[in-house]
Amino acid sequence: MIRTVSLGVMLGWMAAGAVLAEAGGGEWRAYIKASNSEAYDRFGAAGGIALAGDTLVVGAPGEDGSSKGVNGDQGNGLDPTPRNPQSGLEAGAAYVFLRYGAGWSQQAYLKSTDTASHDGFGRAVAVSGDTVVVSSPGTEGREQGKPFRGAVYVFVREGKDWQEQARITVPAGPGVDAFGTSLAICGETLVVGASGESGRPADPAADEEGPLMAGAAYVFVREGGKWRQQARLEGSNPAYRGHFGGAVAISGGTIVVGATGDGGAVGGIDADPADDSLSDAGAAYLFEREGGEWRQTAYLKADEPREFDRFGASVAVAGDRVVVGAVGGGKKLDDEAPGVVHVFARDGGKWVAEAVLTQPDARGGEEFGAAVAVAGERVVIGAPLAADGPGGDGDKTGAAWVFTKAGGKWDAGVRLVEPGAAHSDDFGAAVAISAGTVAVGAPGERGFGRGVNGERDLADGGSPQSGAAFVYVVAGDGASDADGAQEAGGGLEESMFGYWGIDTEAMTEMIRGYAAMMLDMGGIREGHKDRAEKEKEQFAEIKAEFDRVAMEVKRGEIINHIYPGKPERKTYRVLAVDEAAGRLDLEVSAPDAEPVKHRFTLVGDSLTIEGGEDEGAMVFKRIDEAGFKARLKAAEEAE
Repeated sequence: MIRTVSLGVMLGWMAAGAVLAEAGGGEWRAYIKASNSEAYDRFGAAGGIALAGDTLVVGAPGEDGSSKGVNGDQGNGLDPTPRNPQSGLEAGAAYVFLRYGAGWSQQAYLKSTDTASHDGFGRAVAVSGDTVVVSSPGTEGREQGKPFRGAVYVFVREGKDWQEQARITVPAGPGVDAFGTSLAICGETLVVGASGESGRPADPAADEEGPLMAGAAYVFVREGGKWRQQARLEGSNPAYRGHFGGAVAISGGTIVVGATGDGGAVGGIDADPADDSLSDAGAAYLFEREGGEWRQTAYLKADEPREFDRFGASVAVAGDRVVVGAVGGGKKLDDEAPGVVHVFARDGGKWVAEAVLTQPDARGGEEFGAAVAVAGERVVIGAPLAADGPGGDGDKTGAAWVFTKAGGKWDAGVRLVEPGAAHSDDFGAAVAISAGTVAVGAPGERGFGRGVNGERDLADGGSPQSGAAFVYVVAGDGASDADGAQEAGGGLEESMFGYWGIDTEAMTEMIRGYAAMMLDMGGIREGHKDRAEKEKEQFAEIKAEFDRVAMEVKRGEIINHIYPGKPERKTYRVLAVDEAAGRLDLEVSAPDAEPVKHRFTLVGDSLTIEGGEDEGAMVFKRIDEAGFKARLKAAEEAE
């Protein structure tokens, strides 16, 4: 049961110190692994990170579980250790995580309803509100009597529960379609890339095929809970191995599609594509919706395209800004180009080149621009082959940068640091941003840990390519350290005064995966006849424990009521304040102990406490004096 780790350790005091670690321009908030992490899962692979508000989705196309549907058996009845192989070879999975206060917890484990080996479910993921979409480009079958290659699965959340809403396919063509190579969703509109699909013949009546692997993208809309195809998109100049649809993005009524195999030799916007002599120079295509129809409105190229630039390897769009990665672009350094990222803006109805972003300290071969994301005036860029230190002399761990536009100019970018970076982590293979939160995938990461902010055990070489995701907060200017900040606490500090009780619902969700693991280790695995009853007993015990915990905050003092009649009195000093983010950094002192730094984050009536020597953020909710006394009484009665 949960008592195998004492409540005192869980609550004292009271979170993951790693959260306070500075990571360049962003603060590292979470180290996330799959709850059933195994070697070669590739959790967080390219295209496999999506973020919207408090919902994070991570794909693991190499995951081997053979269960089906939502929240099935994550271990297939095997010993719950990361070294144990499972049975559905590269079937794939996707994981949904939810933010509680400043902490994260796994909410769902998603599989297709027709799981099979080599499906690659989780190759691409997308999220919008309470809808998650996961691609499975390796899936093959028949739909309404017609064969298909590749499928997309739509899941919707109702309350805390996820369920599959739809499986979407299109009839297979003569080539390797790879329907689901890429995904993007905005509200009720879904875009699916099929980069291996052959083009349509110029004369549909003729007995001929279009260009092999020209690629396509499909647009679907949801009406009354049902999905229907609205459009099939091709570029204006489909070509052999153009791979149109290798990357897609959508914002409102604008869709961007990358085509790394485009050979157009003329640069700029809406250039003449007739000269297609530059192999894999790449391009991006913009489409806009008018009524229910989509039409191509721009053909984007680098100003000076070159062979193997692979312009369009990644794309992103937000409002009037489009971002395109060219992983082979830029001036060659040490015989390899580092990659560049192009930013375009809509000005008076027309698209113009706004900026070219480059990696600081590039040495060549970093694949800068392999992943891009944009939100407002901020662009996130991944470079999975970048070296781990300034100058590029270290191991190729991968990297990610955040670029911000201020005063009409883009800055030089700030690097996000991967804690404990190791060679071939591929950090930056996938990136996502929502407001001030950034998520970065590292599919080559080899830690043995599972869940959120677990131990990063690399014993015996670790768990190769199990993969991980890292979450950062980059909003605002952050707090500044100042010894005199005590007086500056002001209204934010005072708003935290009063009575607080553990948010039982939030905390129970946060430790659900750990609690399940404890049952597994006790021999009560999925499918055990007593599993349901033991889970019920376990969470009743957890709830009773949490419902007795209370805390009182006064100016300069924190009083923890963890054990009946034994309040733990601590004093604090304010180190830094970020009013906009609702954060206070404190130095907390207890009798006969060294001071420890903590972070208090207040969002409405929810208070998250992080920092210290123990792992796992603690989430509290505000209670009144009567509720405070009721908790103390419940603790006394339970003693």
